[in-house]
Amino acid sequence: MAKGRSKCCMCVVFVLFVLGAGLLISGIVVAVLGSFTSLADDEIKKGVPLKADSTSFENWEKQEGDLFIEYYLFNITNEGNGNKPPEMTEIGPYTYRRKPTTNNLRRLGQTLTYKPITQYHYDKSRSCAGCDPMKDMIKTVNYPLLVILRGIQARFAINKNDTEVAILATKVDLGLKSTKIGLFQERSVNEFLWGYSDATFSTVAGQLTSQAIPAATLYALQFNNSGSGLTKIHTGEYEVDRVAEYIEWLGYKTLPWWSTASANMLNGTGGLRFRPLIKKDDELYVFVTEICRSLKITYESTVTVHGIDLYRFTPPKDVFKNGDINPDNKGFCVTGPKKVCLPSGLLDVNLCKGGAKAPPFVASTPHFYDGDPSVSQIFNLEPKKEKHATFIDIEPNTGVTMQGHKRLQLNFAIPRSLNIKNIILNINTSDLLFIPTFFSDEFAQISEEDADDFKKKVLLPLRVAEIMPYVMIGLGALLLIITIIIIIIIMRRSNTRKTNISANGGLDKENYPM
Repeated sequence: MAKGRSKCCMCVVFVLFVLGAGLLISGIVVAVLGSFTSLADDEIKKGVPLKADSTSFENWEKQEGDLFIEYYLFNITNEGNGNKPPEMTEIGPYTYRRKPTTNNLRRLGQTLTYKPITQYHYDKSRSCAGCDPMKDMIKTVNYPLLVILRGIQARFAINKNDTEVAILATKVDLGLKSTKIGLFQERSVNEFLWGYSDATFSTVAGQLTSQAIPAATLYALQFNNSGSGLTKIHTGEYEVDRVAEYIEWLGYKTLPWWSTASANMLNGTGGLRFRPLIKKDDELYVFVTEICRSLKITYESTVTVHGIDLYRFTPPKDVFKNGDINPDNKGFCVTGPKKVCLPSGLLDVNLCKGGAKAPPFVASTPHFYDGDPSVSQIFNLEPKKEKHATFIDIEPNTGVTMQGHKRLQLNFAIPRSLNIKNIILNINTSDLLFIPTFFSDEFAQISEEDADDFKKKVLLPLRVAEIMPYVMIGLGALLLIITIIIIIIIMRRSNTRKTNISANGGLDKENYPM
């Protein structure tokens, strides 16, 4: 009977040893090779592409969460003169809830072609206390007049008689003064942001340009229920690392506005998502339609949003250096006939915004953050990273952006003399003021509900895959320890039995009872 029990114990020991050793060795092998993690990564890669009817595509097509844009405007309190720049104060924010949609969606092979449209709805609760964009008035640059002056300037440039041109420029200057139309105007916030009609200005503009300009012409910097233009992106179905990358924009595969091939490259995604399995040393690219160029972004830090660890990527400082300092940016020096470089932090986007038919747009970061300090000092601005820097917080496994702030400022380049006649005659073009008019902060964050859903469906399986090898190692080690303990117990009992037999004259009373 004892021998039967002994055999049974040895069988148990053998089974435990095999299981323990197997789990321990397998766990070590899996941990070294990362097999479970690789399987989880493969599953993520399968779920990332924008396939028809996939969850990834549905989330891309119907953006959810808190989507807002804040506008901060610069109200001119003193127009200044040739010796003194305008003085201004910042007002805002005027906050609008964004509702983006995709239109004219067409799928062909690995490409998606669509026309994004965004609606803006004023959100009083998130705006500055007591602010009303319909009633609040600001004094700012008269940008429609700048367009007219540029047209007159181009027409006069054909005339080689300098004296005659000077006389005509004086007449234009006096004519505008008689109608009290100047370089600055007062408008409501709503009019400035979303457009207005001015019958008097349209009449004067028609007379100056010898064109019929309808009285109801809408003068606007941007439009509600509008978008960034026809866009074609990669679905990533067979090349997952290219998911959501731009292929064409406005029909262009390469951009036509900059002066070098590298500057005209259409690189990156729109910033909502990137390739999966992002690493801290990756360099990513975002194409920003508002400034018609791609920006490089690099890892800055790790942040946590609703319990999810995200990699924060931001544009490095060299991205904003002008072409004289950073040769990589030489292609963005396109100002004037000589293609001069603007001060660091400024980008001449006039060509991509309409050229001679548009105001002299110059883009920058808010308060000229990371730009040439002399530019911000002119207007006593105070650039601060926490308020004026752009960043994107990316979930590194899926490459999905879960939080971000895109911050841009619109400025107008005007000769420092602030003289209409000089603008027409194209005098002092190298001595420009870059007058800020407003900056926007477009931001979004994943909702807590969506974050919880993501943690359950994506992060939990990943965590299980990550810890499973160590669970196997631990369980295998535990079984081996139990095996050793059982062996020790068996050996002790065996020794005890032998001792008893020896003490009883060679007879084991249990097996040979008297």
